[in-house]
Amino acid sequence: MITLQHSLLPALPKIDGLQLAARYLVGVDGNQVGGDWYDVLPLPDGVVGVAVGDVVGHDLRAAAAMGQLRGVLRSYAWDGGGPGSVLDRCDQLVQGLDMAAMATAVYARIEPQAADGSRLIRYANAGHPAPLVLTPDGELLRLDEQRSPMIGAVRDMDRAEAQVRCAPGSLLLLYTDGFTDVAGEDADERTDILERTVAALPPGVSAEEAVERVVAVCLPAELRDDVALLVVGLDG
Repeated sequence: MITLQHSLLPALPKIDGLQLAARYLVGVDGNQVGGDWYDVLPLPDGVVGVAVGDVVGHDLRAAAAMGQLRGVLRSYAWDGGGPGSVLDRCDQLVQGLDMAAMATAVYARIEPQAADGSRLIRYANAGHPAPLVLTPDGELLRLDEQRSPMIGAVRDMDRAEAQVRCAPGSLLLLYTDGFTDVAGEDADERTDILERTVAALPPGVSAEEAVERVVAVCLPAELRDDVALLVVGLDG
């Protein structure tokens, strides 16, 4: 089952100007398969698409639905659609074909560097935990604007997108709720632990080092849900 799950997740590409690191960790509920995923897409227009999502369920059906949804999102992203449009089209297909019960997802487009080295990130969020940005001067930004219902929950959505401009040296972190939604623990407290851990990362930390630190500090003592984590470093 673990081999199946990992076969559905991508090898991270090498992209000039970006550092990429990710983890997928399996819960201990015995199924060893689930609906969490991450993806990184170098697109034809020079933009890099990044996505993290979570299909409801922890079984083979959820894993199969995850694979389908990831493929659908890749296809719509390749067409160059904006983040809101991509998630809307995924929702329409999921509901039209009854592919999955429900899923959360966040999709972002990282634009090419501007003259000052900064990058514009445009994003849309369908019921997923808000991504985080750590700026080079240590400020933590929660990308929580324009949130919308999860995929499969509401018909005929028209999702809006938001944007943030990030300086060189920023880190973008996307994750699934296995880090924060833990049975018997307060979700707000666990979210606070995650955000404080990211905010405390030292200047110049690599994407891989950031992933290792977040996993070491924020992983639940008993991991019952799967977790996916993707960190993107925006080099200067």
